[in-house]
Amino acid sequence: MLEEVYFTLNSLTGKKVVRNIQFLSVELYNILVFVHGLTSRIPNEIDNLLKLESLGLVENSLSGSIPVGIFNISTLRMLDLFGNHLSGVLPSNMCHGLHNLEEIHLGWNNFSGAIPASISNCSKLIEINLDDNKFSGPIPNSIGNLRRLEFLSLSANNLTNNLLNGVLPRSIGNVSISVELLDVGNCVLRGNIPDSIGNLSNLAYLFLDDNSLTGSISSTIWGLQNLRELGLTNISLTGPLPRGLCGLLSLEYLGLSQNQISGSIPGCFSNLTSLRFLDIAFNRLTSTLPMSLWDLKGLIHLNLSSNLLRGPLAPEMGELKNLTKLDLSNNQFSGKIPSTIWKEKLHHGLVSWIKLQYLSVRTPPLFNLSKLEILALSYNSISGKIPKEILNLSKLKYLGTPFNHLSSSMPSTVSNLEFINPLGNRLSGNLPVCRSPTSLIQLHLSYNQLNSQILSDLSQQSFNLKLLSIKSSNIMGSIPETMCYNLPKLEELYTGNNQLFGQIKANLCRCSSLRILLLEDNNLGGSVPRELGNLTVLQ
Repeated sequence: MLEEVYFTLNSLTGKKVVRNIQFLSVELYNILVFVHGLTSRIPNEIDNLLKLESLGLVENSLSGSIPVGIFNISTLRMLDLFGNHLSGVLPSNMCHGLHNLEEIHLGWNNFSGAIPASISNCSKLIEINLDDNKFSGPIPNSIGNLRRLEFLSLSANNLTNNLLNGVLPRSIGNVSISVELLDVGNCVLRGNIPDSIGNLSNLAYLFLDDNSLTGSISSTIWGLQNLRELGLTNISLTGPLPRGLCGLLSLEYLGLSQNQISGSIPGCFSNLTSLRFLDIAFNRLTSTLPMSLWDLKGLIHLNLSSNLLRGPLAPEMGELKNLTKLDLSNNQFSGKIPSTIWKEKLHHGLVSWIKLQYLSVRTPPLFNLSKLEILALSYNSISGKIPKEILNLSKLKYLGTPFNHLSSSMPSTVSNLEFINPLGNRLSGNLPVCRSPTSLIQLHLSYNQLNSQILSDLSQQSFNLKLLSIKSSNIMGSIPETMCYNLPKLEELYTGNNQLFGQIKANLCRCSSLRILLLEDNNLGGSVPRELGNLTVLQ
């Protein structure tokens, strides 16, 4: 007699698989169907499976509401409908018949209405996941009665769908001390962080991001010694960074960006030796960086951008040997970029993302970071030429050096770059030869002193270029007839304020994806080709 059905990791599609569930044995106690293309609705007859313990129909394309009969299967322990197109409201008495339910996963659907207060009648619940739906109303106080709960996630995953417009109830601190995860990010919550959160002594993951909470960071959090990840991004926090944070010795992730935190970074942050991710961007931090910050040898991601931090950058920052992402942009640092942060022997070539924009730093360093993918050095005082070592980095995808004092000629070759932006420098010369021209998507060369043949250079190679900007760059010559043959995917072309002459060629209509075409302030003559009217997306 059939007791279990597993269709995991197959490619079943259509409606019949779902419809035929109703004909399965009443002795069946497990149905698990993960990652398929199943469509249709869940059949009402599923409540005939009186001994069903686990129902998993994850990441399909099921629609409609949950059959009411499912809520009467008293043997059900796990209900996992994550990642479908299900909708409707949850019954107000949803737990009347689900006395044995331990896990309910309804995230990434389109459920609406209130979270029923009767959810507390599922007294054996260990995991609740209602992420990314359209629930409205308050978080029920009754959730505090779930004494076995370990995992509670109500967040909208930053998609602004969950509208649990209310406060985080004090009763949240009454749930089981076994709770390890609490995620109520992006739920339009307001008010203060309740002190009762401090009762959740086993909490390892706390995410309150993207709400309208007010005040400073609640001191009750300092007692949560098992915290590994703390997300407090964009919740209107004010005041200084409390020293109490330094006592969370298990902390690996700390997200505090997009608040109004002021003052300095406490020197005692060096106590957080487990910290891997630190993001305090877009706040009002002042003062210099404490030297003890560079003692956090385990840091992988450091983002202190868009504050009011000042002073020189210490050579000791090069001791962060595990760092892969660094953003110190839009501060008031001064002096030189320490050469220690570029030495491969210190980083094992792991750095993939560096942003040092809007600083008063100078001197481009020697680059040996073989894993570097993003390098942004805009709005600084960097002078000299672009080192060829940068453009030969095989992993580099994004190079942004606009509005510096770079001069000399353009490098002769580039590697696998997708985005090149040295806009607003003093560069001259020809277009570099791309070793992988199909990888280049955006090329920003405006406000330089380029060679007049650069458009002809573009006509010598085939590109997947979508954006070309060469405004105010002293370019002469005509628009090559073959340009659109070699730039078939071009969407934006900016050539204004140069010395282009000749006629606008009808061949431009072969750039069929062209949305923006700016040719102003040149010496072009003749009439505008009627064929350009065939560019239906042209703005």
